[in-house]
Order: sequence, then structure tokens, then C-alpha cells
Amino acid sequence: MTALFALMVSLVLAACTAAPLLNVQTAPPPEAAPEVQEERLACVVEMGTWEDSAAAEDGTPLVSYSFTLPVMRVVGEDGLPVETAQTPEEERALAAAEAFNSRFGEWAAAKEFAGLVQEAQATLDYQQAEGIPWNGGYVLELTCEVYQTERLVSVCGTYYSSTGGAHPNTWQLSWNFDLRQGDFFEPEFLAEGTDLGDAVAAEIIRQANEPREDGSIPAEGYWEDYEAIAANWGSYAVFFDGEGMHVTFSPYELAAYAAGPQNFQFSYGWLSPHLSGHGRELLGLERAGS
Repeated sequence: MTALFALMVSLVLAACTAAPLLNVQTAPPPEAAPEVQEERLACVVEMGTWEDSAAAEDGTPLVSYSFTLPVMRVVGEDGLPVETAQTPEEERALAAAEAFNSRFGEWAAAKEFAGLVQEAQATLDYQQAEGIPWNGGYVLELTCEVYQTERLVSVCGTYYSSTGGAHPNTWQLSWNFDLRQGDFFEPEFLAEGTDLGDAVAAEIIRQANEPREDGSIPAEGYWEDYEAIAANWGSYAVFFDGEGMHVTFSPYELAAYAAGPQNFQFSYGWLSPHLSGHGRELLGLERAGS
């Protein structure tokens, strides 16, 4: 029995000695999770021109138009255009660009062009029959300027129309676009419960009564109800640039045609106390949460 027990012990020890040992210190560490790179996209606004013209059979000019419009496109960090979304961020950027371009696409389509050609042809026929000199044809022009920040795209436009009246007409236009929200906004969006509306109206009235260099008072040439018009300033052309906000009234809106457009300026320093926190953030006057 003693010999048998000794044999069993030797077999067990041999088996334990043959088993491999795990060296914890030399085990390979788990692979680190790959670092997620933030996608860098940019919405770039450039200018494009759409134009066309039509003439009568004898070559007499009937209608011409030229519209210089902003066009937004999405580019990646490599500067190449992004046309098909591969990520949620690209999808949001392309949706914003589409919303922006659709507003100006209505101008680019110039849907009224065909109707104006027919109207001009009828007018030409009448004037030729009556011996009335032709005025050279209808002319439509739109020129735009763009101010852009990381959050805001502000567009101001001047629309000129000459369609045979006593004189041409000019309108001041504006569009403001929030790049983060991907949509256009009205000036009231910057207030959200503040006194912005009343403050701007009061400042317009103050500037209107400030003497010019020649001593004249602008308000003296305005319509009698100009203060009521000023109170509705958000319905007119409101745009932004590097200096601040502009409120511009087209000829006939605040004064006679001969007075031309009336422009009122508001610095960002003046605006800031009258804006909501969201308004200041949108205009780049403070960071979110500050």
C-alpha cells in the first residue's frame, strides 16, 4: 500500500508540473476604442447670376432681367463639395442648404418672365401704332450682398424694375438665415419677450429727427404717420453686417420716391441689451450658456 500511495503522489505532481502557467504581467492589454473624429463641414455662400432677354421679331428689345443671387453649398474639410449625405451631420447641412437655396430659387426661375414678354409685346404694338417712341423695353434687376458668420447668413438685396411707368421702382429686400436651425427667421425671433421692438422703433424716430449736416430734419419729409410705420419696422428690410443691424425702408414706404430709401443703423453694442440670450448667441454677441 505504501508503494502504491507513493506512485499516485508522483503521478499527480508530474501532471501539475506539466500544466502551463498563465503569466498575467505579460498578457496583451485590451485594444483602445478608436478615437471619433468630429466631422467638419462648412456651408459656403457664393453668388450666381441668372439672366435672360427677349426681343420682338424686328429685334426691338422687349424684356431683360438679371438676378444676382446667393447660392449655398456644403463642403467638407478637404474643400470638396458634399452632394450626398453619408452621416447625420451631412444630412443636416444639406437640408439647411436646400432650405436656403429654395427661397432664392423662386427668383432664379423668373416665372413672371413669359407674362412680361407678352405684356411688353402688346405695349410695343400699341405704341408703334400710335407713333409713340418705345422706351427700350422692360428691365428687371436684383443685386444681393451677403454677410456670413458661423451661425448667421444675412442677405440684403436691391430690386430694380422698369416696366414703362413714369419712373423705375426700387425695393429694398432682406433675408436672414440661422445655419444651426437650418431656417430663415424674422427680427422678432431675436427678442423673445424683450423690449427690442419698442426700442428699435424709438431709435428710428430719434434718428429721423436728428439734424443732417445741412441742418435739415429727415422726419420733416416723411409721411405724417411715419411713427406708426416705424413701429412696424420688422416688416421691412432688416439685415446685418459687421457693424450691426440695418433697417431700410424702400422709396414710398416712409417718404416720397424722390427721397430714396431711408436707412437706420444699430450697432451691436446698442442692440445687445435689447436682445434675448438666444438672440445674442445667434448674432455672436455671447456664447451659449454664458
